[in-house]
Formats: sequence, C-alpha cells, structure tokens
Amino acid sequence: MHPITLLQDLAIILVVAAAATLLCHALRQPVVLGYLIAGLVIGPHTPPWPLIADGHTIQAFAEVGLVLLMFGLGLHFSIAKLMRVGRIAVIVALVEIVTMVALGYSLARAFGWGAMDALFLGAILSISSTTIIIKALQDLKMTDRPFAQVIFGTLIVEDILAIAMLALLSGLSAAGGIEQLSMQTVAGKLGELALFLVLTTVAGLLVLPRLFAFVARYDSDEMLLVTALGVCFAISLLAYQLEYSVALGAFLAGVLVSESPAGARIETGVAPVRDMFSAVFFVAIGMMIDPAVLAQYWLPVALITLVVVVGKVGSCALGAFLAGAPPQRALRSGMGMAQIGEFSFIIAQHGTAAGVVSGFLYPITVAVSAVTTFLTPYLIRGSDRFAGLLSRWLPAPLKQPARYYQSWLHSLGGVAEDDRRMIRRILRRIALYILLDLALVVALLAFAGLLANRFRSELDALWPHASWTVPIAALVLCLPIVIHAIGKQRALAMALADLGLRSGRPFGRALLRHLLFVLMLVPLLLIVFGFAIAAVGPGPGLVLLALLVAIAAVLWRQLASLYTRAQLDITATLSERPPDPAP
Repeated sequence: MHPITLLQDLAIILVVAAAATLLCHALRQPVVLGYLIAGLVIGPHTPPWPLIADGHTIQAFAEVGLVLLMFGLGLHFSIAKLMRVGRIAVIVALVEIVTMVALGYSLARAFGWGAMDALFLGAILSISSTTIIIKALQDLKMTDRPFAQVIFGTLIVEDILAIAMLALLSGLSAAGGIEQLSMQTVAGKLGELALFLVLTTVAGLLVLPRLFAFVARYDSDEMLLVTALGVCFAISLLAYQLEYSVALGAFLAGVLVSESPAGARIETGVAPVRDMFSAVFFVAIGMMIDPAVLAQYWLPVALITLVVVVGKVGSCALGAFLAGAPPQRALRSGMGMAQIGEFSFIIAQHGTAAGVVSGFLYPITVAVSAVTTFLTPYLIRGSDRFAGLLSRWLPAPLKQPARYYQSWLHSLGGVAEDDRRMIRRILRRIALYILLDLALVVALLAFAGLLANRFRSELDALWPHASWTVPIAALVLCLPIVIHAIGKQRALAMALADLGLRSGRPFGRALLRHLLFVLMLVPLLLIVFGFAIAAVGPGPGLVLLALLVAIAAVLWRQLASLYTRAQLDITATLSERPPDPAP
C-alpha cells in the first residue's frame, strides 16, 4: 500500500474522531461514543463516496488497538488486585452473568434466531464495559464512592470470566455449533485454557520481574515502553498460535507486567499509545455500523437495550444486596453497570469472523452499546436521586425483609462455634439434596433438548410441532423433582433464618425465611422457564408453564411422595444388592 494512502486514512480517522470527541466532551458524553459516531460518519455505509481508501489496513490498526486496549486493562488489574476482590464482587458478577446470559438467550430465541446467535447474544449482554464505566466515573468524580468500589471489583471478576467465556465460545466456533460440542470437548477446552493460563502466569512471574528490573536500571522510559510492548505482542502471538484470542494474551501480558517493579511507569508510558490505537479500534467498529441493517432490526435493538438496562440494574443490585451491601448502595452499583462495551464487541467480532453467527448480530451489538453508552452517565448521575426516591416510596412490606436480611448477615458472625459446626452439617446435607435435584433437572432437560434437535425433522414429519412432545415430556417428568427441590429449599431457608436470628423476633424470622426461600427458588424457576421458552417459543412456553403450575398445585402431595418413594426404592435396591463373590 502507498504510504500517502495510509497517511490519508489515518488523517481522516483521527481528525473526524477528534471532532466527534470534542462534541461529546461539550455534551458531557463518553469519548467512546464519539469514536463510534466518527466511524459511522466515515464508514462505507453512510456517505455517498468512500472516505477510507483501504479498509483492510484500518482493520489491521484496529487489531493493534484491541491488543493495546486489553494490555492496558491488564496493567490496571494486577494479581494483587485480583486477590483482594471480595465476596461482593464475585457474587455480583456471577448473578449478573448468569442472569444476562439467560435473558439474552431467551430473548434471541423469542425473536426466532438460531441457537448460536442466541448463545452469543447472551454472552454479549453479560459483560459490562470497563472502559466506559471507569471513564464515566472519572468524569463525574465519583471514583472514591463506596458503590464505585463495588463496581470496580465486579469489573475485575467480569473481565476474568469474560476471558474464560471467550475461550469457551472459541471452542464452540471450532466445533461448528452447540449440537457438535460435547461435554468432553468443553472440559478439554477449559482444561487447555487453565493449563495455558497457569504455565504462562508461572513463567511470566519468574521471568518478567527480573527482566524489567534489569531494564529499569538504565532509567529510560523508552526502553521500558518498547520492552513492555514487545512482551505484550509476544504473549498475544502465543495465544493466537494456540488458537486463543489475542485479547486473552494481551490481557494476561498486562497482568504479568503490572507485577514488575516498573509496572506503574509502564502503565503511564503505554497510556498515550494505547489511547491512540484504541481510538482507531472503536472508530473501526463504528465503520461497521450499517444504518440499513439497524433500520431493519430497530425493534430488536430497542428491546435488547431495554433488557440490558433493566436486567443489569436488577441483577447487579440483587447480587450486591445478597452479598451484604446496603440496598441503596446495591442499587447505585447496578445503575453503574447498565451497558455493554469492548468485550461485547470482541465476542461479536469473534462469532462473525468464525462464521457461526448471523451478519446482523454485530451491528446490533454496536447499536446497543452506543445507546447504553449514551445512557451510562445519566444513570450514574441519577443513581443517588433514584435510590433516595426508591427508599422513600418503597412499601414497608418490602423494606422489612431487606432490613432483616441485612441484620441476619451481620449476626451470622456471632453464632457459637459448636452450634455453627452442628448446623453446618445439617445444612450441608440439605444443600446436597438440592444440588442433586438441580443437577438431575438440568440433565433431563439438556438430554431432552439434544434429543429434540437430533430427531426434529423425523418428529415434525409426523405432525406439526411434534418435536415439542420431547421437551414437554421432560418438563412433566421434572415436576416431581422440582417439587422435592422446593420442599428442601423451604427447609434450608428455615434453617438459615434460625441460624442468624435465634433469639426472639418471630416475625423477623418468618420474613427472612420467605425472603431466603424466594431467593433460592429463582435459579430453579429460571432453568425451567428458560428451557420452556427455548424449546417451544415464548407464547406456547408461557401457556405450558401455566399448565405445569396448575398440575403441580392440584397434585402437589402426590408428586412429592412419588419422587420420595422412587428415592427410597433406589436406596433399598442398592442396600439389598448381594455382595460381589470372592475372587
């Protein structure tokens, strides 16, 4: 390519990006939104003439920007920070990711999209944007607020889980879809990922601190920067050669380099280079926005945006509350997490490049990200006011369980050690029964889903929607197991409530029992609800669930005793089995 053409492309990109970011700064919007607008303005789908001469070169620069962006995130999240992440961040991230994957998958299936599109959409919606959130909190001068610390910790956990999710999706892409991916393949991919992470981390911690300590002796920021970038691109290349994402290698390189004595100096030196190429990365993403596609899919964009905002605010607030954060702080944390960003782009880009998702998924992802990026500063700025209004207008029957739950969490530390050991044994046994029931339900539903997909054409040849009989039969078979699990969950909720509030306050214990029971019931209901929607569609799925609820209400005792008798019969059969003959 001619150097003048390259210079022309970079000049157009950076000049338009600078103008867009100045506009966003005047309107107090994140600069990432300006980069996306700049890409839309100069993209091939918007003007009547091409402003960019060679899109392939820009994509190459965008790859460099992606590597440097993830390297910068890794430098910010050192191993020491990862080890200090508390239970609140872990619980919030897990609740958010599981909820958003389920919501995204169910919504995509309701649109009539394929299984891979639905799975990728769930993964895309599950990860919030570290860059956008940190930038918004910095602009609003809220980085030292307690809810911001919860957000930062959650972002660390999310980024780690996003890397694992990206590796798993890579395995799905290589296998060609969900139907071709076996549990053995999944376990193998996760094992390979763990081996790569462990070996690279150990080798990096042994070599890199000594390397950078040696380079730092020369007191040259230029040498440190060049060495650090060399390490970054080398580990990214290693990840690529092992069929992982370059984003994984760059993030891991940043985490390892941050552990060196010169980590702070390297982060300062990398920042300008990272910011420039990150701008090119986001502009390149904006160039891929096709207004015609967005006009065609405006309804999915609007609904997905609504699901992102409501789902992330609700799931993050719920996770923070469950982990012990006060309700107002939990709500503020949720309102700061309601967007998708760079990892969502990476996941969508990976699925598009691998050819396993539809072409419309990428521009929809970018559009949803742009809208939620625009909303983020307003949500964070209005979180205090909204939390105050909610606290004042929330009905007393909802406030009391929250207060009792908070006091129960604080009182758990005061239980005597002997009592704690005895109760722990009882709780462990009840929890084991619940987990076994959940595992059995998931196994039955997963087997039914695979069976229906395998013989869909043969069954539908008999009569329309005949393939629905398999998942419906599986849901009916699961009814006794679900009822048994609900009974055990009620017993566990009663035991947990008594563990923390053993003295007086019977009304408080009753409220807490109901609250804990509802919280434990949610995952079970989500599994059944998500399977019904995915198997037969949203309308028939709701009708089917209503029928199952009616059947369970009428035959509750009979179904519960049926599963209990089956358990006793199996136990009796195993205990009466004759011993093996002596050799």
